[in-house]
Amino acid sequence: MSIQFKTIKQLGKMLNNKEISHVELIQETFSLIKKNNHLNAFVTLNEQESLKKAETLDKSPSSSTLAGIPIAQKDLFLYKRFANYMWLKYVIKLYSTLFSNCY
Repeated sequence: MSIQFKTIKQLGKMLNNKEISHVELIQETFSLIKKNNHLNAFVTLNEQESLKKAETLDKSPSSSTLAGIPIAQKDLFLYKRFANYMWLKYVIKLYSTLFSNCY
């Protein structure tokens, strides 16, 4: 069963009805990302952490409606332990400004 083109509501219903597990959902999501790698749509992927969280949700489901639904976020958000190109651009600009004012 493909998740491609499913709505969040449909995915949530599939998870609630046990038609698909959280792990299967994450695996298929990453499979679709890799299949379409030529689009260069993602800078950073976190497959291992996503699978760990999916396993946890399969063992003890959350009452949250969106728990386990994969999302993609723009690179302007900061995350611990993840490369972030927008943040890197900011740091480079900051340091270049600081150093140019020192000399």
